[in-house]
Amino acid sequence: MNLCQAIDTNKQLFEMIQMVGNKLLGETKDRPQINKSFLAIYFINLIVLENKRFLEVYNNAGKENILISLYNSEIILEEVEKNFHENDFCQIVRLLSNFLINMSANTMNSKSSPS
Repeated sequence: MNLCQAIDTNKQLFEMIQMVGNKLLGETKDRPQINKSFLAIYFINLIVLENKRFLEVYNNAGKENILISLYNSEIILEEVEKNFHENDFCQIVRLLSNFLINMSANTMNSKSSPS
């Protein structure tokens, strides 16, 4: 069972993800970029835990690089926040899975390109 199916079919899991996400985002009036990054990292961790293939992608890109890239990717973070409020967790999973794949590809390309 993939992560989206698990979330869609397990009300308890859905509610737990929603509760943790709300705590990570904090209050609407003072929601800094880092809170949105934490929410995205939370979902990335769920993705990596569910699909070991993404663990290699995660390790190739490096957790520090991922956090820095997320923090600097305002459009992605806005999409994560918007989809979170719309309870569209599967869209967040797709968005961040693609983000991880692109990060890994960029990392691999930079390692293989001559200096």
